[in-house]
Amino acid sequence: MLPYTQVNATTRETQELNNNVSRVFSSLYGNPLLNQLTIVKNVEFVNGVDNPIQHKLNKNVTGYVIIKANAAVHVFTSPTTNPIPTASIILRSNADATVDLLFF
Repeated sequence: MLPYTQVNATTRETQELNNNVSRVFSSLYGNPLLNQLTIVKNVEFVNGVDNPIQHKLNKNVTGYVIIKANAAVHVFTSPTTNPIPTASIILRSNADATVDLLFF
């Protein structure tokens, strides 16, 4: 998301509008769903097996969402220790499935 650029304020009302709009945009900048996300497609899960996935965020994953699946599946973070959490995440599933994941 691009930063908000204030307009040249010539009146008190314009400056107040600038400040209010700037506050709204500032509250959005920190939202990882709007700023830092990646989609990884066609991840194949086998029930109960660790799946290391390169999430491409260059930071620890805040969360993830299944955005497409070819079966009823629940994906969860593996208890296995992840040596490089800024590059990958280790996930497991409760069923065999192929899914697309949104990471943030």
